[in-house]
Amino acid sequence: MEKLDFLNTKSERKISLARFAHLFFSHLYFLILWSILLGGVGFALAKYAVKPVYTASSQVVVNQHSKNTQSFNDQQADVQMVNTYKNLVNSPSVLQEASYNLKQYHLSVSDLQNLVKTQTEQNSQVLIIKAVTYNPNESAAIANAVTNALKAKVNQKMHLDNIIIISRAHVPNGASFPNLLLFSLVGVVIGFLGSLIYLLIQEISSNIIYDREFVESKYNIPYLGSIGKPHYD
Repeated sequence: MEKLDFLNTKSERKISLARFAHLFFSHLYFLILWSILLGGVGFALAKYAVKPVYTASSQVVVNQHSKNTQSFNDQQADVQMVNTYKNLVNSPSVLQEASYNLKQYHLSVSDLQNLVKTQTEQNSQVLIIKAVTYNPNESAAIANAVTNALKAKVNQKMHLDNIIIISRAHVPNGASFPNLLLFSLVGVVIGFLGSLIYLLIQEISSNIIYDREFVESKYNIPYLGSIGKPHYD
């Protein structure tokens, strides 16, 4: 005779869609609570634990503005010059001059190389110079100093006057990192999914039998009857 081992049913226990829906809605407040709690934790981390980072950027365009008209070849030449100037931004000669003009921040050339980033778009004559620091005023000052140094060095060393500053860096109003909303949303998602996974694990590992279909399908035995809930007069 086959021995019925009800204590080992968890290894083969499955959750039907109906049972999952019941589990979800019966613990909805539990899921919402943990979502809010972890969302608050994410917000608190972004607000108080993570040091804010500020990004300021300036934009220059490479253009032979001394000419009234510009041919396609001239435009392509300017696009190629953008890539050259992109490499010059982090060169020691440019950053040395920028460092000299940023005496109040005590930044070396190697410091500036870590703080200054460049960005270009394909087939574009625009070069974006970014500075990323923990101080909004410092970020704006660095971006502008490097931009001015680049323009001066190109004019001095290459005898070219084809850099036009179209947008100077301004002091950023807010931090570029961390993003409070993003941190909060990540916390909400982690709280929701984590609590849902916890409920599913609890359900799968439980030895409670909720219906006769589970016993019939697992042990292939007939259903004889059930004992109802007792009523007390």
